[in-house]
Amino acid sequence: MKEEKTVLIVEDVAIMRKMISNYLKKIGIENILEAEDGLIALKMLKSNKIDAILLDIIMPNMDGIQLLKSIRNNDVLKDLPVIIISSDTSKKTKEKINALGVCDYINKPFTEEEIIAKLKKYL
Repeated sequence: MKEEKTVLIVEDVAIMRKMISNYLKKIGIENILEAEDGLIALKMLKSNKIDAILLDIIMPNMDGIQLLKSIRNNDVLKDLPVIIISSDTSKKTKEKINALGVCDYINKPFTEEEIIAKLKKYL
């Protein structure tokens, strides 16, 4: 039997989480967790086996860059595939997240095909 993969969507906009979740369900990913900020995501990472994260950068409480730093500094989570989804396309931001070991980057607005193709590379 094929192992079920679990994807964590970390995005502060509920409609975006729902849209991405629907895309993932179309390719057979049923184990989908959602968090509206980095603090909630961090709690989920401690209590669930996550196979990949789709992570927004700009969020309240704990943003995506702070969460990514926490993940990369954790021995258990440091190799977890993290794909950034953001409207911040500045060179400075991309350099910062690349230095933290992000796997990939998707610009907003994105297509269903982009989300699926990038995620399939890491699952």
